[in-house]
Amino acid sequence: MKAIVLAGGGGTRLWPVSTQNKPKQLHKLIGDTSLLEGTIQRIRPVFGDENIIIATGASHGDAVASSFAGSNIRVIIEPQRRDTLGAIGVAVALIAREDPNESFVVINSDAHVLDVEEYRSVLKKLESIVNTFSDQLLLVGLRPSHPETGYGYIEFGEPVSVGEHVVHRVKQFKEKPDLDTAKDYLRSGNFLWNPTMVSGTAKKFLNSVCKYEPEVYRSLSRLIDAEDFDASLEEAFEQMPRQTVDYGVLERETDMLVLPAEFGWTDIGNPMVHIM
Repeated sequence: MKAIVLAGGGGTRLWPVSTQNKPKQLHKLIGDTSLLEGTIQRIRPVFGDENIIIATGASHGDAVASSFAGSNIRVIIEPQRRDTLGAIGVAVALIAREDPNESFVVINSDAHVLDVEEYRSVLKKLESIVNTFSDQLLLVGLRPSHPETGYGYIEFGEPVSVGEHVVHRVKQFKEKPDLDTAKDYLRSGNFLWNPTMVSGTAKKFLNSVCKYEPEVYRSLSRLIDAEDFDASLEEAFEQMPRQTVDYGVLERETDMLVLPAEFGWTDIGNPMVHIM
């Protein structure tokens, strides 16, 4: 399994500390390492450097690349901002060049995790679940600890057993709620916070992009077939429309699974979120 670490962004959240040239994930906001370095430290024992791909932007790509110089971590520098579907899609295209049946998980680099061991345990579960349900996308949903208005939510349905693991069918996504609605979600017990931790096989993800966002897929397919991946990035991004993975794929996909989890996750930089 590959880890796709998103380290782009325009530096608009947490401004003026966070800027376009140095967004929040490059700052030491918690502890003595940057948020990005902390993310890599958390996932290294699970994936190893050779299975980590960082997708980042041109404005701070050199800084990210220099942070991991000498490692086997692959850094993709996006020549233009094309939002999360483009960032994830390009990394998945790189994976598909080697093996379209390879699995992956998307990890944001601007989050804080309290229970690192449980977090790693959840990441280790994903590969076996994806291998069992290779024709579906899998999400990680976080059990809410309080009625949070700063996150989107996933409503889940009936359970599905995968060996010793239990996942659920995704019923629908909900945008960031007001406080009363968030309290209703918490009371119902059928809603999870959505950290956009997407998992699946490269083939399944690309098939979904092809179905829902064919123009994005055309750019990605050029990268898959290109003789030189890096040399083809500029042209691919020029022709790629801008879209988020949530609106472009996830909210249009009709058959997805979600793995409920709880490891003390906080989105750093969201002014509406209560840091626990």
